[in-house]
Amino acid sequence: MDTNIWAYLLGIGEDTAKREILIEVFKKLAEEEWQVFICSQVCKEFVRVGTEKYGYTGEYMEHEIERLKKIANVIYEDCEDVRTAIELREHYNLQFWDAVVVAVAINNRIPYILTEDITYRIISFKDQQVELIDPFDRA
Repeated sequence: MDTNIWAYLLGIGEDTAKREILIEVFKKLAEEEWQVFICSQVCKEFVRVGTEKYGYTGEYMEHEIERLKKIANVIYEDCEDVRTAIELREHYNLQFWDAVVVAVAINNRIPYILTEDITYRIISFKDQQVELIDPFDRA
């Protein structure tokens, strides 16, 4: 999952309509016993957005990270993920930090990423692929 999904879900910002949609999505994921993963890059960006864009305190964001860790498994990106991100960035013209999120998913065989930032529906790399899903797209 990317940063904006977590921000909406945990109530960072004021988009209650998107938050309600995500609450339903996460209820369904829990009912179907899906595992949820995020890369540590998303945690870092989540704190940056919360403090710099929305003015939350560091203490508040620490609490939010603890909430996030109860919902998701955190994967720490490594040099192989960065190498993959470089190639994905060049091939798909992705922003670097978005490419890192995709690289972590691909290298850990995570089949889906929830994101609003969709240029591609499927991103392939070597023998792996990841599907990008916009949870707000009702089409």
